[in-house]
Amino acid sequence: EMRRWLVLGLCIAVPAVGTAQDPEGADETPRWRGQADLGASFFFGNTEQTLVTTRTAGAHATERLEIASEASFTYGEVTTQEDDEQVNRRSWLVKLGASFHPMDNVSPFASGAIESSLEKRLDLRYSLGLGANLNLVAREESKLDFSVAALAERTIASLSESADTTDRRTRLLRGSARLRAEHAINQHVRFTSETTYQPALRAFDRFTVQSLTSLAYQMHRLLAFTVSLRDSYDSDARTRGA
Repeated sequence: EMRRWLVLGLCIAVPAVGTAQDPEGADETPRWRGQADLGASFFFGNTEQTLVTTRTAGAHATERLEIASEASFTYGEVTTQEDDEQVNRRSWLVKLGASFHPMDNVSPFASGAIESSLEKRLDLRYSLGLGANLNLVAREESKLDFSVAALAERTIASLSESADTTDRRTRLLRGSARLRAEHAINQHVRFTSETTYQPALRAFDRFTVQSLTSLAYQMHRLLAFTVSLRDSYDSDARTRGA
């Protein structure tokens, strides 16, 4: 199922923090960064719909190792003309990754993810992967990188009565390609974009796409107003009855 929504929200960003060390250990100076997003949208008309999204991300990096984590949650309800209320969105996702020598032009990494989604008919999906990241641009105002990886994935589906399959548990090997960009337009406005494409290695017509594009206006050192476009597609969702 393809899900597209435009969410206006608030973004609270924690600036990078460092600890002083001797020059001999300068390459081991740790850096922390974190971010928390809260967004909501409301629709009125023949039907009424409410959608709330939350996302947190954090990372700790040195010259040799970077540990990054991310968690997101989405919840939505819809009310029809008959005043029937039902939950039409409920999903969560947790990611954890480790990148080795992240400042190098090419850096290997390991990643893991676990998710659940009502609208995609996923009871549980988890994956583990290994890959490499290529830093194409690494300047203070602009960053661009591209990564490829191989993933082992297991899915436990919640099939509906209209599902076109009886396979509730599936295992797949996936490839993964991710393009990530960040650019500071000026002192207050920053553009970020991240798109990930993950096809099954033995069946390229089975794939997922995740994309998040944001434009943030920094109103305060710890507060930014953001406009975001989030796109999520799973080619197998309709087969599961989504």
